Parts: sequence; C-alpha cells; structure tokens
Amino acid sequence: MEKGKKNYKNPIIRMLINIKENDKSIFVLCAIYSLAVLALPFFKVALPKVLIDYLTGLRPRLWGIIWIVAVFCHSKSTL
Repeated sequence: MEKGKKNYKNPIIRMLINIKENDKSIFVLCAIYSLAVLALPFFKVALPKVLIDYLTGLRPRLWGIIWIVAVFCHSKSTL
C-alpha cells in the first residue's frame, strides 16, 4: 500500500474514490442522466397536450403533426 493512501474496507467508498481519481466524467454523465430522467414525465404530460392544441387550432398541417408525434415517440424511447 502506498504511503498516504487510506485503506477503505467499504467497496463502494473505494469505487467512488477510484472513479474520482481516474474518470471524473462518469459523475457528469450520471448528472446528465438524472436530469433527463427528471424531465421525462414532463414530456409524457406536455407533448400530448401540445398535439391536442395543435389539432384543435387553425389549419393543422401534416408535417406539424408528424413532427410532434416524432418528438413524443423519441422522448419515450430514449430513456
């Protein structure tokens, strides 16, 4: 064991210290994933409302409907 290094018996603590020293980008990826998971329920509620409002509005166009449905399907399939 190197001098100045503590020997942690808890494997989770050792793993977190190893990640912190060797690959800090994992923490960034976990933060991005956590924010995306928090935003997902918003899309499940908001996008159908957007589609209904678009369909009941003046002169809905086919490409607008396709765009809204594509965004809705993509947001459901990504996470």
